[in-house]
Amino acid sequence: MPQRHRPELSEAVSGERLVGYRRSTRTFARDRVCGFGGCTTKLSIYNSGRLCAVHAPYRSITVTLAIAAEPEPLDELAAS
Repeated sequence: MPQRHRPELSEAVSGERLVGYRRSTRTFARDRVCGFGGCTTKLSIYNSGRLCAVHAPYRSITVTLAIAAEPEPLDELAAS
């Protein structure tokens, strides 16, 4: 399926690709245990916190969706 081009976004997404640069994933100490009293959950090396997911404070995530003003016709279905 060909990519759709959106001229209004061209400046925002243009640029040169970084070649040869790859940042490694940050990791933390192994064999860490949740700091909540009595919890024995082993923390992931990718978890930067001191608590497991059950005991960590709730953090909300906001997701924004872009909705098209008018739906585009599906040429593949119309031809069938």
